[in-house]
Amino acid sequence: MPVRIRVATEADAHGIATVHVASWQKAYRDALPADYLASLSVSQGEARWRVAFEGDGTILVAEDQVALIGFAAAGRSRDTDPLDAYVGELRIDLRSPGPLG
Repeated sequence: MPVRIRVATEADAHGIATVHVASWQKAYRDALPADYLASLSVSQGEARWRVAFEGDGTILVAEDQVALIGFAAAGRSRDTDPLDAYVGELRIDLRSPGPLG
């Protein structure tokens, strides 16, 4: 199935949050407590992603014919070190196939 990459809009916040939660639950299932992972909320994540669209970064999404399947967010480094003023940061999450996907 072909995958399309495009610039995200605020309307993608729910899909991004869904991928974000699912990817964390799968990727960290052996590293973080199960109750913490189960408590991750798509609705809370959606609210946080809506705020992210107000920032100065760039958010891209990947989608197949059915749904949003991944995202990448890039922007200035969140470190407070003044030497990092020109350092960027890239964050990527992909929903992998399987029980969560």
